[in-house]
Amino acid sequence: LNSYLHKKEDLSTMTGYISHLIHRNGESVDKELDAILPLPKIISNKQIKKYRIKRLIAGHKNSGTALHNHSRAYFMNLCGEKKWFLAQPTEKNTKILEKYRYDITDKRINSVSKWFNENSRNLAEELDGGEIINLQAKESLFIPDNYFHAVLNLETTIGVAFSWEKKDQYV
Repeated sequence: LNSYLHKKEDLSTMTGYISHLIHRNGESVDKELDAILPLPKIISNKQIKKYRIKRLIAGHKNSGTALHNHSRAYFMNLCGEKKWFLAQPTEKNTKILEKYRYDITDKRINSVSKWFNENSRNLAEELDGGEIINLQAKESLFIPDNYFHAVLNLETTIGVAFSWEKKDQYV
């Protein structure tokens, strides 16, 4: 990770992205990182087996994640600044956002930064509960069940994401 973040190339043009699995379905996959990056204090130790994934996420400026949705998640931003697009999972929003939803086999959204610049502000205003949030270093964000979201790194960032499999679990 250190070599990734400190490459000698011009970082302004790099858009690399790392997603490293740390913990899955109650089992530690990377014991070293699992010990270094503990559960946030708002999540009790009794719930450790209830979350499905804990993942280290790092990315350079202009990298990110295309629009998608899933069960509830919690993101701790350790360093850097990220821009989040969020929208409620209403019927109206689902219809509007269907053409933007991430699908690994569909390459219509080939640049997260381009999508944010061309679509996010107008969509946030048009949608039910649409928002754009800037998340600074040492801030966290909770994403409710099925909320649509996309993420753009405004600078090199590192964070830890937690997500839960079942929508009815207490978090």
